[in-house]
Amino acid sequence: MEKNVDDLTSWDKYKNEVLASQLEWSPPHKSTKFWQENHLKFEEDNYLLLQKLKEILEHTRDPKVKCIACWDIGEFVRIHPQGKLISKSLDLKTPIMRILTESEKNRDDDKNVDEDTQKLAKEALTALQKLMITNWEYLQQ
Repeated sequence: MEKNVDDLTSWDKYKNEVLASQLEWSPPHKSTKFWQENHLKFEEDNYLLLQKLKEILEHTRDPKVKCIACWDIGEFVRIHPQGKLISKSLDLKTPIMRILTESEKNRDDDKNVDEDTQKLAKEALTALQKLMITNWEYLQQ
């Protein structure tokens, strides 16, 4: 029972973080166990949290928050058996592609791109790879 309370608590904390658009690199984001145990919960409320992550990518200015949103979308797609189909139906790729396009434009316009922008481009590219790779397990070997 204690394990279930811990899991529920970590999901609730994660959900509150996303709904508030105040993402931090808290343990659930980087925990494979968290994603394996909670990936189906993203289906709740017509994929509300995935839609909120997309909204964060489209409207938030904080590059760190966008980095985490990219990471989370990538992990969802990697773990959920229907993640790619769901991400396609929600059009999650478009804001990620926009981040990469803006990153390229900024890089072309200014050689001194700040570290946060570089990290964001890296996380967006990683998320895009997860969205596009057919056999993720093959690449992990």
